[in-house]
Amino acid sequence: DFQPNGGGRNTMPKSFTVEYVWIEEADVDLESGVLFLFAIVLLVALLGIMDVCCGSGSEENGGTYTTARKAPKSADGFAKRL
Repeated sequence: DFQPNGGGRNTMPKSFTVEYVWIEEADVDLESGVLFLFAIVLLVALLGIMDVCCGSGSEENGGTYTTARKAPKSADGFAKRL
């Protein structure tokens, strides 16, 4: 057991050796990876633009997002202010 105050034996070694085992792997084609990521980002951006521009804007008509929400009205017909 190791006790930091000097009581008992210190079983931890003062030094140790680390051996690295190198494994050869295929080289990575950076240009293909960058092109693939660019294509994915472009596709997601175009889909987002199409949804905003061409979407109907309400769930009743099949859209996914609502563009504006009406404030809840009080009994006298005017929205309450905080």
